Amino acid sequence: MVVLSEDEKNIPICDTNILISFGLSDFIGEFIDFNKKIFVADNVLLELERKFNRNTEYSYLLQNVKNNENINVINKDEYFTEDRILVMNASLNQYKLIEDCLLTGDLCPDSGEFISAIYAANLEIRKFITNDLKFINKYKDEFIFKGLSFINMTQVLDKIIGKEKRKGVVLDINRKSKEMEDTLTKEKVLEKFEKWSLKLSCI
Repeated sequence: MVVLSEDEKNIPICDTNILISFGLSDFIGEFIDFNKKIFVADNVLLELERKFNRNTEYSYLLQNVKNNENINVINKDEYFTEDRILVMNASLNQYKLIEDCLLTGDLCPDSGEFISAIYAANLEIRKFITNDLKFINKYKDEFIFKGLSFINMTQVLDKIIGKEKRKGVVLDINRKSKEMEDTLTKEKVLEKFEKWSLKLSCI
């Protein structure tokens, strides 16, 4: 199992929604510069790949992560022993929404948040940055995440650029997030229609 240095334990681990939000607002560079480096769980990278791999308009959000040398992806098979992976999986199985996701490597509801947090807790990473406020409020005090500080997007922006500038960045993020989701939804509908049309043509 990888043992992090004290300096590495101060590097934050980030969830999918933070990477997307800051990527949409062009704040990702400033965010990484401020932290020097960030950690990302392998499951978060998988979420980004599933979401953007076939979309040319927003594929840069995936490339932001894959091509940045200051973003370290935590691959469970490289960072943890088989025994530790089994222990982490057992700890997560109490939350029925993500049962065995750690072992299968598949995506489940909130798997990015849970797996990021359990990686952080086991590597003694001290900060987890996520904008999923429901997850923070519900799980931040869980024993398996003991010693981990949960930080949301507002707190990050206030620290880096201040409250006044933060308001404009948040408005920009919200607007671009809606545009992105509308585009991705239309693409899914079109893809389903094309599959349906193909089936009809084969009848």
